[in-house]
Amino acid sequence: MTLPDEVNLQDLVGDGEYVENARWTLFADLDPDEAPGRSVLLVLGDRWTVLKGDDFRALARRLLEQL
Repeated sequence: MTLPDEVNLQDLVGDGEYVENARWTLFADLDPDEAPGRSVLLVLGDRWTVLKGDDFRALARRLLEQL
């Protein structure tokens, strides 16, 4: 296993705001022709994004290997 280089946290987040109560939800798409499979809704404060389930799974695997 190769760990990432050490990085100064301030260089990554800059003047960004800390988000409390970050949350995520897994959901199945209602229209499988448009977006087949499952997706993950990631909510940070009043901002949100949707990730493909497979992309979220790959991200989680990479993170878990390093914990």
